[in-house]
Amino acid sequence: MQLRNLIFLRDILILACTAFGGPQVHISMFLKRLVVQRRYLTEDEFMEINALCNVLPGPSSTQTITAIGYKQGGPLLALLTLLIWALPASIIVSLVVLGFTVFSNVDLSFTKFITPMAIGFILAGAYTLGKAVINDKLSIILFICSAIAGVIFTSPWVYPLIIVAGALAANIFIKGYNFEPLEGVKIKLQYIFTFFGVLILAAIIGKISQHRSVLLFENTYRFGSLVYGGGNVLVPLMYEQFVDFKHYISAQEFAIGYGLVQALPGPIFTLGTFTAGMSMKSYGLWWQLAGCLIGMTAIFLPGVLLIFFFYPIWQQVKKYPIFKKSVKGSNAVSTGLILSAAFILTQPLLIQGSMQIQNMLIITITFLVIAFTKIPSPLVVLAAILLGFIF
Repeated sequence: MQLRNLIFLRDILILACTAFGGPQVHISMFLKRLVVQRRYLTEDEFMEINALCNVLPGPSSTQTITAIGYKQGGPLLALLTLLIWALPASIIVSLVVLGFTVFSNVDLSFTKFITPMAIGFILAGAYTLGKAVINDKLSIILFICSAIAGVIFTSPWVYPLIIVAGALAANIFIKGYNFEPLEGVKIKLQYIFTFFGVLILAAIIGKISQHRSVLLFENTYRFGSLVYGGGNVLVPLMYEQFVDFKHYISAQEFAIGYGLVQALPGPIFTLGTFTAGMSMKSYGLWWQLAGCLIGMTAIFLPGVLLIFFFYPIWQQVKKYPIFKKSVKGSNAVSTGLILSAAFILTQPLLIQGSMQIQNMLIITITFLVIAFTKIPSPLVVLAAILLGFIF
């Protein structure tokens, strides 16, 4: 491997250990280190790659850094980039998951403020995304409708349908663009065949075997395939599937996982590692470790396959307005789904009697701190844990 590529991977490791704060912060750190300081690519090239990843489903910041690795050294370097970017947070998450099993009798009452804190993070994510994408009548309507639909319809299959509906609505109602057929675009199909082949095969094997490990792979792979809008949109999908629908993990455990990934550098999509590992806790320690590996693989694999498929043809298709309009609609409904997730998570807190005021106060303070200050999110998580010990 060339020395420049080794230096590039070292830079990715530094980012993986220092990039707190979610995709918006990640992108600014990528731009500073990989473009301004190291000049691996130009600013225009970086913005084009980021635009592509915002159109695709999956973890946008992870796909961006993977695509930069692809540009730098092809598929092999792209895979190494993904592994180095995702491994530090995934390893820490896996150790925490195993700790729940080894120390199963530990009193977790100190985590009682983690759930309202996590809701504050979600509301801040909705606010941040909303400022960027809710800027006209259509986006407002899509935002409101998706928020209501996310509360009323709790089936996990509804969320991808809402996202697709938002993309279709944008293409129907946004004027000024005429449909242009894709002409002269050269497409290599092996990666997209693999993308759908893995999903179909996992669904078939899961249906036949009904083993939780296979079902977790299929569920998590599907989430990684369909999520638009980053890790905050992943939250309602996983919550509905693993907490409300299948009862694999408790609401408290889910909130702990979400708070944990907020406190760690790297991709928020490592929540998939946590939920899959915790979902296997009744099967024993080794199965739980396997669950963490399953979750990590399944949540990131779809995104990298999509990058391998779309990146080589991005220069050919980026001019077509259908892609620009689709991402506008999907971003609007994704913001609504984030808000619905916060509403759903808040409901259990409203029946805790004397804790209602404290919970609402934690939600409000967390939202204000994350949305309007530069205080690092790990400090907010540590503060919530400290309050749990004190009270």
